[in-house]
Amino acid sequence: GGVTVIEWGDAVSPALPADYLEIRFTFGDDDDERTLELVPVGSRWASRTRAVAAAVAPWVHEPEDPTC
Repeated sequence: GGVTVIEWGDAVSPALPADYLEIRFTFGDDDDERTLELVPVGSRWASRTRAVAAAVAPWVHEPEDPTC
């Protein structure tokens, strides 16, 4: 078990193992604002969803509703 970080991972997706955690970065409105989306791929990561959610819960900020 190890960690590999791949920028532009969609270009190498056929070479990835069956189970991995995809982390998608998007830029926010401010220069130093980023949003991360964690996407479990495969049965092993799908079964870890609750544990991952609990681990990152202190840093989760739901987007504000622009209609309010």
